[in-house]
Amino acid sequence: MKTILVLTDFSDNAGNTAVVLASNMHANVLLCHHQILMPVPAFYAGGAYVSSELGWEEEQNKKSMEHQREALEAIIGNMPTDHKPGLHTICCEGDLADNVNEIIKTRDIEMIVMGEGDHGFTSHFFFSSEITAIIEHASKPILVFPSGHVYQPIEKVAFATTFDEAEIEPVHFLTSLGKLLNFGIDIVHVHQSGDQEAKDLEKQDSFKKRVAKFNFDQINYKIVNGKDIDDRLQSYCNGSDPGLLALCHHQYSYLKRLFQHSTTRDALSRQKLPLLIFPTK
Repeated sequence: MKTILVLTDFSDNAGNTAVVLASNMHANVLLCHHQILMPVPAFYAGGAYVSSELGWEEEQNKKSMEHQREALEAIIGNMPTDHKPGLHTICCEGDLADNVNEIIKTRDIEMIVMGEGDHGFTSHFFFSSEITAIIEHASKPILVFPSGHVYQPIEKVAFATTFDEAEIEPVHFLTSLGKLLNFGIDIVHVHQSGDQEAKDLEKQDSFKKRVAKFNFDQINYKIVNGKDIDDRLQSYCNGSDPGLLALCHHQYSYLKRLFQHSTTRDALSRQKLPLLIFPTK
């Protein structure tokens, strides 16, 4: 059965939302906590003390995981739905991105869910180099919730598009999810001055024809004019009030990432809505 992988720092928002989504998607939930271990050289005088502290932290993490599992099982037990998701837990050490990729290989992962955490996007949990690596190298959609988010049924999703070929499959994913969760989709394109009108219209027409084959009638296309993609997306979301913003994150090569603007990073840094990131090569 398909599984939602939840990367947890033991805050409630990601796990609580994941079990609700899993119930609607007929999926299970796998809670994963990554423990950051600090290697201690044998010659370090305080090594015994640090090892003791790490052992205490590991024990606390186990207790926190069990507490979160019990809380989520209580939510699942009270669900009035036919499908009650199975709940499993795992703790891992080492490189988090490698661990996540290994989990994806060995389990039928549908998407990755993570929360902002209690300390915002500057917290170590989210903006460590390892979490960034997940966004850069993941092969599954990543759903990120802002701190304090309380799940509400989603009525509309805004999908930011450039009408590229790589965005067809993410739209297919959204239409399948929309049929399960009963939400509509606004496909939003920010038209920047200087764009080639004829080429842009040709791409848009081809894109619409392919999306029409998904037989999902709750799709609207919105064209927004402006130079700054992130600002225009934020203005659109403020005005149309979607329950979720979705976009593709192009996983550029290292040199390209140094020089090319990332709408994903802009959206994360200013996030107020849940954000669904589709990785593309």
